[in-house]
Amino acid sequence: MHASYDPWLVALVVAVATAASCAVLRLAGRYRRDAMSLAARNAGLHREKELLTLAIQAAGIGCWEYDLARHRMLWTENEIPSLKSAGLAHRDLPEARDTAFLPADLAAAEAAFRAALAEGRSACALRMRVLGPAGKMIHLQTHARLYADAQGNLARLLGVSWDVTEQVLQEERRLKLQVQLREASRQAGMAEVATGVLHSVGNVLNSLGVSATVLASRLRDSRAGNLERAARLMADHAPHLAEFLESDPRGKELPGYLQQLGEHLVSENRELGEEAKAVIMHVEHIGRIVAAQQAYARQGASREELEISELMEHALTLHFPTGSQITLRREYGSLGRAVVDRHRLLQILANLLSNARHALRDRTAGPKVLTLRLLAAPPGSLLIEVEDSGVGISGESMKRLFEFGFTTKKDGHGFGLHSSAILAKELGGELTARSEGVNRGACFTLRLPMEVADIGWLRRTA
Repeated sequence: MHASYDPWLVALVVAVATAASCAVLRLAGRYRRDAMSLAARNAGLHREKELLTLAIQAAGIGCWEYDLARHRMLWTENEIPSLKSAGLAHRDLPEARDTAFLPADLAAAEAAFRAALAEGRSACALRMRVLGPAGKMIHLQTHARLYADAQGNLARLLGVSWDVTEQVLQEERRLKLQVQLREASRQAGMAEVATGVLHSVGNVLNSLGVSATVLASRLRDSRAGNLERAARLMADHAPHLAEFLESDPRGKELPGYLQQLGEHLVSENRELGEEAKAVIMHVEHIGRIVAAQQAYARQGASREELEISELMEHALTLHFPTGSQITLRREYGSLGRAVVDRHRLLQILANLLSNARHALRDRTAGPKVLTLRLLAAPPGSLLIEVEDSGVGISGESMKRLFEFGFTTKKDGHGFGLHSSAILAKELGGELTARSEGVNRGACFTLRLPMEVADIGWLRRTA
């Protein structure tokens, strides 16, 4: 007996089966497409990871995460050659609390992390030092990323590090060279001081020698002995002096002779007095030179309140002996007293005046003039200008004027202007120069930031 099927039911079942089959095919296709897309993405991520690994290797970077619970630094990647060569592989680097990291650096890092969280920053940069085998110090530059929880506490700490040991060593070498340069500059400055003192004292001694020679000559040719002989002649005729003066030819001439001798002795005494004053003046000048040199030779970088114009006069006494061939002009503004570093400022002025002296000495024609200016330049700045009418500076030399080792002198060392420019910067100012060319003089301007009082009118003295 054959069962009878409802044709509509059969059609419905066939339709459902067909729809299900189509749905399954569609799902299968979608799954295939998703699988292919996922595989492509995985391949892309793998390539990106390989590129990132290559970049980390090329840059020598170590990636790490700090385990806050166990206080351990977990290196996920470490391509820092110095750590590897020191036997500190990324899985073997001791815990952060161990001896590999210096305790002072750990404390500084914790303080930097706390400060960053307190300021709401999510990044922090710092330097760390790792002590490797045999005491080798490795310097690491570290950039950390901080993640805080809802209460603002540190929840996660990630970062990257790389070796900057060579940069640190280069910086240390650079600082050492700077110290050596400053010492060489100081020694050169001391030599300039000694040269200036010897030059100044030598000029004064020449004048002192001339005065001493004149005194010796005048004393040797003095007629004081004639007065003694006249007195002896009168003593010999004392019993009949009146008769001797009236009748004796020698006696008759004696009053006139004594008058002439007296006038000559008065004139001679006046001239000897002038020479004696000159000797005293020269000796006092030597004393001023020595006193100025002692003020210059003070060590240290102490700041003190003083009169800038007096300091400039000390520098003049040391390094610029005046003479009839050079006209000295002072244009000092009334600046009152100011707080400056005496030693450094004197060293700068010494170099500038020494250069001006050489420039004027080498000038073969035309007037030789040195002008010193002391001016106020708002706001709160001081200008010191040293201008000479000497041999001037060429445009090519002007470009290299403050370079270390550059000099236009035959016997120069190239320290003076370079060290003066450095000293000016250390004082918070700057040293500049200008010249219209060869044989047209030069002017050096020192600008210093300092508070000055009682700014007055410019007074000019020749």
